Amino acid sequence: MNSIITITLMLLISSQSYASNSCDIFSDRVTEIIHKQNEAMKGRLICRGDNRYHSNSVEVAFYSIEGACYDRDPKEGCGNHHEQYMVAIIDNKEYPPIKVGGKLLYAVDKIISVKDGIIELGSLEYSDSDGMCCPSVEVSHFYEINKEKIEKIESTLRLMWIKFIGMVRG
Repeated sequence: MNSIITITLMLLISSQSYASNSCDIFSDRVTEIIHKQNEAMKGRLICRGDNRYHSNSVEVAFYSIEGACYDRDPKEGCGNHHEQYMVAIIDNKEYPPIKVGGKLLYAVDKIISVKDGIIELGSLEYSDSDGMCCPSVEVSHFYEINKEKIEKIESTLRLMWIKFIGMVRG
């Protein structure tokens, strides 16, 4: 009986591990972009199914790369830092990965919306009392989709302007 429970637990753990480390949950094009970046960074790739927004002509995904080695030999060990990236395909145009979070910055938690040329990401930021592991302050970060790339909107005034233009046009 114990061996059956042990085998069942091992299968469950390995299937969860595979799902969390595989980006095959995204489209083939997005998966290819993500894997190319990870190969260049020599890190460990982490993808989750809830890290994706998909509609008829839009796919946006975010993912993490942990312990990137870059030019170092991975056998030496490359640390436990992580960075989060977002990639998009909109109207069949590929947008290159953009860094959207990471250790000691903030942790992207979800894609809240994609509309009117703006991507809203929900994230957790660090308060003064948070440990390095655990940001706790919920905030949104906004990104503008332009012709060439996706850029973070740093200014509240810029965000308001983009939203106003979207309301006028739409």
